[in-house]
Amino acid sequence: MTAKFDVWVVDTLPSFVNGVVQVKVEKNYEGVVGAVVEGYNMFTTIQQALDYLAISNIPSATKKLLVIGEGLFNEKLEV
Repeated sequence: MTAKFDVWVVDTLPSFVNGVVQVKVEKNYEGVVGAVVEGYNMFTTIQQALDYLAISNIPSATKKLLVIGEGLFNEKLEV
């Protein structure tokens, strides 16, 4: 049996606005995953955004803002 995995490589630094890391999830976003758009690192799934925050070497004391756009996100999250 062959397993299928989606791999997202993000080569952008976290977007800091007033000392807060900002990420945004838009289900219909069609740009580059992780790209900075209007001050937010953009993602298409909540899990992508959470994974990015976890591996970005952001100090744990840093405030993080996760904005989730409208729509139904049917995904299993690992936090």
